[in-house]
Amino acid sequence: MYFIKNCPYCTKALRFPIDRGKILVRCGCGHSFVADPDDPLLYRDGRFDLGAGKCRKKKARGVQSRSERMKLSSIRRWFISFLYELRYSVQNYRLLTKSDRLRLMLQLLAVFVFLSALISTIMIFVTR
Repeated sequence: MYFIKNCPYCTKALRFPIDRGKILVRCGCGHSFVADPDDPLLYRDGRFDLGAGKCRKKKARGVQSRSERMKLSSIRRWFISFLYELRYSVQNYRLLTKSDRLRLMLQLLAVFVFLSALISTIMIFVTR
């Protein structure tokens, strides 16, 4: 998850990750500061960039079969990152726009439906 904060000297928007611990953020004007995600003062004059995952560049796909691209490890990584993004969105619910809140509710509903279908399927096989 990324956070956007304006530089105190040139007011340029600086975007940096907050899930990597303490990092040094440098502006093009030469000013730098340490961004500590545990410090509440960091969040005073900034905003969360929750849509950062939408504009990622697609990786070039070489000549691979479909089964190679959809390995279990890649599905597991996608699912874990989805759950982390969902967790961050729930934690920052009050900062979301109305459309992002609606999307979050639909994602949570889909997760609960998936889990209930999975549990009911497991219960059917266990009782047989």
